[in-house]
Amino acid sequence: MLSDYKGAIKDFNKAIELDPYFTKVYYNRGYSRDLLDDHRGAIADYSKAIELDPNNPHFYSNRGVSKVNLKDYRGAIEDFDIAIELEPSFTDAYFNRGISRIAVGNRNLGCKDLSSAKKLGSELANLSTRKYCE
Repeated sequence: MLSDYKGAIKDFNKAIELDPYFTKVYYNRGYSRDLLDDHRGAIADYSKAIELDPNNPHFYSNRGVSKVNLKDYRGAIEDFDIAIELEPSFTDAYFNRGISRIAVGNRNLGCKDLSSAKKLGSELANLSTRKYCE
């Protein structure tokens, strides 16, 4: 797999110049920025993608993950809430919201989310449930 995320960001910048309403480009640039630990830049890109397409749960979920990386767990939980509202079977959003809730001291709700993710098939949620909830 190629991992030239800096080069990818340059390409995404060019694509945005050509079409500033191309939602997926903001999403992909945000993802690349996340992988380069530019979480604030990623949040800005995910926010722009959300502005252009507020009904895509993946945009909210990825922005939530970026917020987790900045230890903004409450902001992340808000994003995971919206992602789950938009896609009630979104396993990763349940998992990440569960971990975030545990991080802010809400173990009961966090474990409930991990249980939901586990029921939806997440092996990582299964392992995390054993670690945090049993």
